[in-house]
Amino acid sequence: MAVRSSMRAVVVVVCALATAGYRVSEAGESWVAASIVMGTPSFTGNVIATPVAGGGGYLVFPLNLMYSPESDPQVELVRVTANGSTAWKRRMTMPPQDFHHAVVVQLANQDTFAAVSSQGGCVATLLDSQGTVRAWEPIDDGEGHPLECMAATETADRFVTLFATSYASPVNHQVVVRFAPHSLQHQTTYVSSGWATFERYFKDGAGNEYVTGTDAWPNPDRLFRVDGVGNPGASTVSEAVEYAPSRAAGIMTIRYADTGLQLARLGADLSTSWSHDIPLSILGGASLVEDLHGNAVMAVSDGTVAVPDLVISSHQASTGVTRWTTTLRGSSGGIATVSPSGALMVLATPGSGNANSSLMRYSDEGTLQWASPLPLYQGALALLPTGTEAMAMAMFPGRPDLSNPVIARIEADGTVGAGRSIGPGALPSEMGAIVTAADGSLRSLLRFPRGHCGVVARATDGALMWEHDFDIEWRDCAITTDDAGNTLFGGTSIEGPNDSTIRIDPMGAVSWTRNLPSNVQPSPRYMLALPGGETLVMRSPAGTTDFATTLTRLSPSGVVTGETTLANDAVPNGLWLAPDGRIFASTNARGASNSSHLWVLNADGMPAWDRELNLALMQLAFLADGSIAAIGQAPGTPGHVSLTLRRLRSANGAPVTSTILSTNGYGASAPAELDDGSVVIGFVDAGCTRVARIAANGSIGWQRGLWPQEVTWGGVAADAGRIILAGTHFSHWPPTDDDGRAFTIAIDANTGQTLWDSGLDAASCAFAAGCTSGAITGLLLQQDGSIITAGWEDHAGSARTAYVRRTAPTLFADGFER
Repeated sequence: MAVRSSMRAVVVVVCALATAGYRVSEAGESWVAASIVMGTPSFTGNVIATPVAGGGGYLVFPLNLMYSPESDPQVELVRVTANGSTAWKRRMTMPPQDFHHAVVVQLANQDTFAAVSSQGGCVATLLDSQGTVRAWEPIDDGEGHPLECMAATETADRFVTLFATSYASPVNHQVVVRFAPHSLQHQTTYVSSGWATFERYFKDGAGNEYVTGTDAWPNPDRLFRVDGVGNPGASTVSEAVEYAPSRAAGIMTIRYADTGLQLARLGADLSTSWSHDIPLSILGGASLVEDLHGNAVMAVSDGTVAVPDLVISSHQASTGVTRWTTTLRGSSGGIATVSPSGALMVLATPGSGNANSSLMRYSDEGTLQWASPLPLYQGALALLPTGTEAMAMAMFPGRPDLSNPVIARIEADGTVGAGRSIGPGALPSEMGAIVTAADGSLRSLLRFPRGHCGVVARATDGALMWEHDFDIEWRDCAITTDDAGNTLFGGTSIEGPNDSTIRIDPMGAVSWTRNLPSNVQPSPRYMLALPGGETLVMRSPAGTTDFATTLTRLSPSGVVTGETTLANDAVPNGLWLAPDGRIFASTNARGASNSSHLWVLNADGMPAWDRELNLALMQLAFLADGSIAAIGQAPGTPGHVSLTLRRLRSANGAPVTSTILSTNGYGASAPAELDDGSVVIGFVDAGCTRVARIAANGSIGWQRGLWPQEVTWGGVAADAGRIILAGTHFSHWPPTDDDGRAFTIAIDANTGQTLWDSGLDAASCAFAAGCTSGAITGLLLQQDGSIITAGWEDHAGSARTAYVRRTAPTLFADGFER
């Protein structure tokens, strides 16, 4: 099955969240991960990291309120693999009001149980191994009182036990909820009497379980043993500020004492094995972990000095006596964890300002082996294990305003790898252009409310591979891919004015970024991936009063190797790569729209020919016979233009045929070629949308109306006997943002009759039922006949959502596979 389409650099994005809070989250297994806040975050919340066996884990964080300041915050759940890539991410359902806490457990069957709490209560969610929501349900204490869900574990019988606090007026209660295996069917198995709360859950190396909280008020903090079905049993007063489960049996605590702090080890029966006084006071938090030899390691922000220092110390397993200690001057806080080989890893955060934090590795004897700065600014960081000696991944803001969090892998030698964006997957967003990578996977642009432009990669089955958000203007954003599977992305930087070109490797890591001075006013910008790994950028560079259009050539490593000025006082209008390797570029004189100039360069960059088209070029396509299909507006009767298709000779651009489609036409799609050399074009004729087939000799084979109002095109493609058109139709003109509907239609290439359509009915939706408006902005027709569409839809009560959809080649009349 032949699929024909033109190769064109597309002009056409992603963004932001804030991370904040101070929370330690336990996996209940052999790893402890944590997050810590620095500086003053944009709003109060939590970033929670939960590791899983084998490396990687979950990150939960609230989204930045700056996008909807009058609405409630939303929460993102991201599953991160051991190598730092994003397995999946999901916007979590939560009750209204401020986000408080989240609990995440990976179940034995690889499903995920999550419970998200806010001031409005708790919602439990069950997700499959791909992050698809199987079920969700608000959880209360059995009497209608809201819960704050604090901790959870999967028991040996595959039930999930949830520890929560009930906000039952006038007192709070401890509540235990048990969920049946692989479902959210549940029952409340325990409710405390009197004022009491739950806070945290631990499991030691022998399988003993513990939960912390308070008993009947005004009793202090307590540590409870948990029975086999999750109910709290024996307890002891702990007054602890930090806990660490033992790799054997028991648990360690840090608590306040008369002389400062007291480190203690408790047995599984909660009796104290030993305690050791330490002359420090806590200011800002403490971290506690057991190393592979059973020694206790502390990282405490010392409040006994005028300027807080971070004190790191190791204490003997059998007595708690100090083995070694080191002090980091000017560090206000830190978290400690242990790598699989036993090395101590400490994250130290600066005391003030925007100084970098540092991740440090110490030997078992306290020798500093390396320190790596992390560009954290203010915000949150979480550590997750990788399951190997390259043991950590750090999450931190990609920009000082806390938007675009990224995650970076930290190698065994302290090298911090390139950050990968784990930005939000469903903030109010719009999908832009979509292209195919060398391996068949998809790359598409996303637009978000701040005007940022980003790129999302999806596998052939639609699974999320990676995402990036950059400070690039949506108005002139461009994307393409090269033969090696790299993604080339760029546009005018928001903080510029700079023209930025970014290459992302197939795994989602940024290979390089090249910034070039650009004109203060963003102008159209196009980009091509050339054979051999070079990149060609068509842009308007920095200037004074003149607007020049230039072609800048970048080497495979992003170095500028040449620049050619095509025209002065002109703006870019298009850039294409012909099948024979020649480069076609179009410019428009600035302030004029009645004619375009076409420039042709050989594969080596040397000029071949150029021609004034006497046509305001809108679309270009390379045809099988070597000719070029150019469609645009030609001067017509006064006050009108004629929408015209011309076939041009490849050798010199001379017209072969010229066909007027409409004397008042505009809004043309790209031409799509059929097997006999004819082309199909969608266009708007005096407010009515039409489709026409034009033979190789310029005659019109058929022409038909498609929609009584105007449309914007997402794409047109053709294969044997079939034409696919996609875009957005409107009920009135000029259109409004909430008026459009996304549509896809298949037409018989010979007769022009409809085979099926999706979305042309005013009540139908292209991506998800119940939409109120939407758009299709990209179309790909695959070799197997399947159809890929990209776009967005609005649904009542939810944010605008970007979609990519694959429609199978075997269809019923409505365009959907049964």
